[in-house]
Amino acid sequence: METKSEPVISKCKESENWTKVSFKPDLAKFNMTHLEDNMVALMKKRVFDLAGCLGKSVKVDLSGTQVTVKSFTDYVNVYSDSAAKSKPEKPPSYDVKVNDRWEICVSLRDGQFQPVSFVNSIATTKGGTHVDYIRIGTGWSSYVPNYNPRDLIANIRRLLNGDAAEPMDPWYKWFKGTIDKTAAKEGGNSYTICGTIEEVNETTLRITELPIRRWTQD
Repeated sequence: METKSEPVISKCKESENWTKVSFKPDLAKFNMTHLEDNMVALMKKRVFDLAGCLGKSVKVDLSGTQVTVKSFTDYVNVYSDSAAKSKPEKPPSYDVKVNDRWEICVSLRDGQFQPVSFVNSIATTKGGTHVDYIRIGTGWSSYVPNYNPRDLIANIRRLLNGDAAEPMDPWYKWFKGTIDKTAAKEGGNSYTICGTIEEVNETTLRITELPIRRWTQD
């Protein structure tokens, strides 16, 4: 980027407005002969991200071929269709458009909570307050759990008897989800806490408890 030339601007002959982005990497500068497959895949994903964020108002082409994603719902379906390849049927999802600048989709997946989010069409791969802001159903927003009073009393009795206290599992009053121990290591235990999701019909999910990611007991 240190050495640059003057831009070449040619007159647009098309009647409609359009924007073209061309990319030509300086492979020799990085001692490369070609772009690696994972880098090309990432660039293609960014194009699909753009199409999903811009919606029907903009047609997005990649290497001369129009991208099939024309809305945020289409973009979400790319993920759900991919997940359906390893399952007997496509996982249900629920899409809510709050306003012209805020749209949310929730779907079932294996493993822990994994958000895919954008702000001003920019991928926020590490999440952020806009992801934390979303609360569904009754919700449990705290990442630090309570303990079952019975476990606390049992540990107090152990200490009074001169015994060591035992590790306590996280516990939430009236919580109807699942709390599973996923790992035990020297620093403590790791748990995965999942919410409760009910499939009402083919297009509707009822989420009564919010998944809470992971928690590690020190």
